[in-house]
Amino acid sequence: MRDKKFFFAISILLGTIVGAGIFGIPYVIARSGIIPGFFYLLILGGAVLLIHLFFGEIVLRTKEKHRLVGYAQKYLGKKGKILITISTILGITGALLAYIVIGGDFLKIIFSFLNLPSFYFSLMFWAILSFFIFRGIKLIAPAELFMNIAFFFIIFLIFCFALPKLNLQNFTLINFEHIFLPYGVILFSLIGLSAIPAIGEIFKSSEERKNYKQVIIIAIVTAVILYSLFVAAVIGVSVKILL
Repeated sequence: MRDKKFFFAISILLGTIVGAGIFGIPYVIARSGIIPGFFYLLILGGAVLLIHLFFGEIVLRTKEKHRLVGYAQKYLGKKGKILITISTILGITGALLAYIVIGGDFLKIIFSFLNLPSFYFSLMFWAILSFFIFRGIKLIAPAELFMNIAFFFIIFLIFCFALPKLNLQNFTLINFEHIFLPYGVILFSLIGLSAIPAIGEIFKSSEERKNYKQVIIIAIVTAVILYSLFVAAVIGVSVKILL
């Protein structure tokens, strides 16, 4: 039987992968068609899985503890460090801004009776998440597990409620005009490299670190399945709104 550290590690990686990008996937697949859309999910899912496994192997075989930028400096040199630093800062900053804005909008919907602008809810969302970050991985891991369970349960409910109302005519097989549209959105939605070193903070012993590959595989496969269910549910009942 797996101990709690195994599930915490999956939650950390899965929580990093699944984010705001999920809400853009139904739109781009509705525009391109389900054949190229699910093709991208499978092919990019496999490619991203290999990249994460490669990075996991680097983390396991390196004695010193680093983050993504540190590993880039060690194995790619100064130029690699500069490139990864710039891309990491831009990527994480953009993603965090998107999460804060979207988080504020969701909180405004939930607490609409407070009649406050989205800006204040975004500030509250930022403050709450900052508290978890400053407390460290020991608090983030169980929080991620709880939020992932809640999020997956909500997606499952959406799929179950949408299933009886699915209209197959809403699904376009392929649209060559927008065939490349899903590529960037899906790739962004599957990347969770920044969480790979964090898993090492959970798996301390060499015995625990043997679970590294399983954690990566389970997290990415789960993300692909989750995205597929969400796409099927949203496009099946609301394609006219999306387009």
